[in-house]
Amino acid sequence: MRGLIILAALVVSAGASGAENRSISWEHVPDALLRTEVEKLAGPDAIDCGIVDIRKRKADDFVKRKSLECIADARQRGLAMKFGIARLPLGHDVFEVYVRTKDGQMFLLSHGPHPLEDAAKSWMQRCAFVDVSTRTLLISGMDCANATQISKRPE
Repeated sequence: MRGLIILAALVVSAGASGAENRSISWEHVPDALLRTEVEKLAGPDAIDCGIVDIRKRKADDFVKRKSLECIADARQRGLAMKFGIARLPLGHDVFEVYVRTKDGQMFLLSHGPHPLEDAAKSWMQRCAFVDVSTRTLLISGMDCANATQISKRPE
């Protein structure tokens, strides 16, 4: 019996450490202007549901469950929140962020390669609804306004 308890503790510990390795810091988002925009939209009291790194492999069930529970809790309670993913489509790093503002507005922000330029760009869209896939954690916006580029604003 004692062996089973130790084995269970090791399995739980391994699952938790795997989840920690899959979450990355907001500082890993390469565009400081995008990070600033996320913070401005979400606000200082927003729930931080983290950024999940799915560039090298799919998110495991523990990470998916924790991320989706955080998002659902914020939505249900009507709170501001932010959640992001880092992914690697077509060999290029892409960061996507879902922000829900305090007043319930939803935004989809992204940073990645521009198809017509040799540089990465950051974009922001306000959407009627933003969904996070329960299977893959991919973020998609519905009925979104035209994307606007996030760029340095004149001071």
